Amino acid sequence: MPGIGAAAAYIPRYRLPRELIAKEWGGASAGGEKAVANHDEDSLTLALGAALGLAGEGPPVDAVFFATTSSPYREKQGAATIAAVLDLPAATRTLDFGDTLRAGTSAMLAGLDALAGGSARRVLVAAGECRLGEPDSMSEQNYGDAGAAVVLDGGGAGGEVVATHTIADEFLGAWRTTEQAFPHAFPGVFEAKFGYGRVLAEVVRGVLGKAKVVPQQLATVIFPAPSPRAPQGIARALGLDPKTQLQESFWMTV
Repeated sequence: MPGIGAAAAYIPRYRLPRELIAKEWGGASAGGEKAVANHDEDSLTLALGAALGLAGEGPPVDAVFFATTSSPYREKQGAATIAAVLDLPAATRTLDFGDTLRAGTSAMLAGLDALAGGSARRVLVAAGECRLGEPDSMSEQNYGDAGAAVVLDGGGAGGEVVATHTIADEFLGAWRTTEQAFPHAFPGVFEAKFGYGRVLAEVVRGVLGKAKVVPQQLATVIFPAPSPRAPQGIARALGLDPKTQLQESFWMTV
């Protein structure tokens, strides 16, 4: 069954304590620290660092997908750079995914579709982020830098994809125009309550229904973590036990 054959991550060595950020602005600290890319790192090099961690894992891939919202280039393909560094053939299919925080999962779905359609046998999906948070905002404390990569293949030794479910919802949560350097969002809990929680709950119920699985049967659940407590709230709403079923988000260290 198609799925994840191997996975790797790359996290920059440097850390910035959130307490230090809060001290500079005279505000409250969200706790912990965040990973910060070095001066010669960006979302592409972070994704590539993760991809290099998969070098030698099975036969060469025949497709490379790069996902990010913070590409160092406004007009240049990042996936081609990754393929070149990995010394892959020129005929390797390369695609970039961006402009949305769903870029990574969208790239994975496209990779699974390529496997199902026979246009690829092994697909490398590499993602990286170096988002800039507006000074004196919670985003400045929330955004950490990191890269991750997975190889999708027909065996799924690292994890089989039993079911997928997606929805398109025209909801203005976080946004950034071409003229803006920092993402923006409505103040308060508007996005978390009417966007994150509502949409994520609908997706989870949909995929569980397709897989014919109930929440209590899940050993580990991984949710996106826009804040430390956000995954816990949605987990309880879905009937999950945050203490035993929810994966640590590493929000306090990355």
